[in-house]
Amino acid sequence: MSKIRNLRDRLRGGELENYEKAFDSVEHFAIFDALRKININENYIQILENIYKNATARIHIDNLRSEPFPINRGVRQGDPISPKLFAAAIEEIFKKSELSNGINIDGEILTNLRFADDVALLTESTSLMEEQLNTLNTKSKEVGLKMHKRRTKFMTNHENDDTIQIENASIEKVQKYKYLGMKDLTKEEVDIRIRAGWSCFGRNREIFLDKNMPLSLKKQVYDQCILSTMTYGCQTWTLTKIIGNKLKVAQRAMERKILGIKIKDKIPCKKYDNKHTSKMWCCLMKDKSGTGQVTLQGCRTTGGQKEPRSGNPGSASDQEADNLCDGATVSRK
Repeated sequence: MSKIRNLRDRLRGGELENYEKAFDSVEHFAIFDALRKININENYIQILENIYKNATARIHIDNLRSEPFPINRGVRQGDPISPKLFAAAIEEIFKKSELSNGINIDGEILTNLRFADDVALLTESTSLMEEQLNTLNTKSKEVGLKMHKRRTKFMTNHENDDTIQIENASIEKVQKYKYLGMKDLTKEEVDIRIRAGWSCFGRNREIFLDKNMPLSLKKQVYDQCILSTMTYGCQTWTLTKIIGNKLKVAQRAMERKILGIKIKDKIPCKKYDNKHTSKMWCCLMKDKSGTGQVTLQGCRTTGGQKEPRSGNPGSASDQEADNLCDGATVSRK
């Protein structure tokens, strides 16, 4: 991704393009043709065709209801397979467009970046961009998709008076663009992600602060819920040392709350690792003077021997500690 972020040093033209009501407009035949092109089992395709060809809808206003009418285009809203069907149709459009003028990355030509119906086209000149955009527009219209001209913008990395037109309509040139729901404002976006992480932490407080909850379960919830929330869209971030430290501070604060550790306990955090966040939890709680067993706050140490409370599943074996910590050790000071 660092190479992609550095494209602006070489990029001459970049188009950020969006389709109008794309999921509601794509023709059914285009979906099924695309599935056959990628060798999907014909039985599955026929099942999908039967589902779609019998689909009907009604318009309900107050107490009035229209007669049923067939739905001949668009994918089903809320159906888990719909994004995949749409992606297959879009992929076929790009194959037919045969885009070849892009940016050379390690010998490979990068012509576009796609996320559902949000598309970024990349070229080395605005003239090539206009050519590729019109080609893509023509192929898209063949399957019922229409470009959203008002939301389609272009930008360059040099000052000029270049213009791009599509169907005799001029495309606006901009200096920045909100792509995939966020602007290129990494600091502000990281702040939003941190707040979202704390919000997610709050929703799972009962798990994280329960002294009788197994450490392994807390680890899984943290990795799957908190980290995924805080790092959403991180592939597009341009991290600085300051921003990286903000993420580390938030991470450590959450881990201290989970472990019941306070800053005044002076437990070192030098070995915290963002890539293996929860690996350090067990290490922090390992008693070096006793049996080496890992304990949560529900256990107490007496004379070098650990005495877990009755029925407390909050302790973990030394084997679990090794599995989670990969042999790392952090001792109390």
